[in-house]
Amino acid sequence: TAIPALNPVKKGAEIKSRLHPVGKLNLHNGYYSLEQEKLRFVIIPFADSEFQVETGRHGSLSVNDDADFKWINYVDVKARSDSENTTMGYLVIPSPQGIEAKDVANSIKLNMAARGKIELSFSLQEKEYTYSFSMIDGLLRLDLE
Repeated sequence: TAIPALNPVKKGAEIKSRLHPVGKLNLHNGYYSLEQEKLRFVIIPFADSEFQVETGRHGSLSVNDDADFKWINYVDVKARSDSENTTMGYLVIPSPQGIEAKDVANSIKLNMAARGKIELSFSLQEKEYTYSFSMIDGLLRLDLE
């Protein structure tokens, strides 16, 4: 699963994307893995500018009479925009034995093919994958052709 976002921002603006993972979180160099019961996923952030991955937690209190305060873990991906449009997203892949996530992370390439069009490519188990996305009605959508 690829989840890209094209953000129109001012050059030099800080952009933050936050995910609230459920399960056991393991932070690696540039990506993280998530384990829940018998499932394991690798989540690889990507951006068209340098980024950092940080973890933390924040408090949460539901609006119920009997709600208890709890801490919720999160993972932030932070980048500083190099232009007025910044692409940031996540590649989510199941992680059975034999997948080298760092190799997948190192193989990710973003190509801004045309205005509002993004191509994401990566290698997984010696096979190349390319996905194209186009901006349509203000939303970034996967090209199915």
